[in-house]
Amino acid sequence: MPGQHFETAIEHYLTAAGGYEIGDRKGFDTERCLFAGDVIAFIRKTQPKEWGYLADLQKEKAEETLIDDLCRALDSGHEGCLSVVGHGFKCFGKLFRTAYFAPASGMNPDTQALYAMPSTGSPLPASSAIRPDTATPLM
Repeated sequence: MPGQHFETAIEHYLTAAGGYEIGDRKGFDTERCLFAGDVIAFIRKTQPKEWGYLADLQKEKAEETLIDDLCRALDSGHEGCLSVVGHGFKCFGKLFRTAYFAPASGMNPDTQALYAMPSTGSPLPASSAIRPDTATPLM
């Protein structure tokens, strides 16, 4: 299958030279097409204040609520994938980011610190098998 060889070649390049690692396929939500656990871990690590607010409101439904709102934004004709990756999405009035990009200058130390955190580029996978292990955005 030529398509399979192409996918294998891309996966090999991304893991060998691109700073990515093979993700656990068991954690991939095939219905929503994302690693929900990675999204939650990313948001908890990079946005603890916003996550705490949502967790206080939603209790045990916080993770499900966040993923539902993320998927709604990704599927929206108004927002969509590029907007969500570039600008984040709202959940219960709070803005949640899905990626941090290299700051244009060193004037904001908070932005630099978020970008420099290990494994905080973006939790949204480029494919179902690949996830980042560096601080560069996936999309």
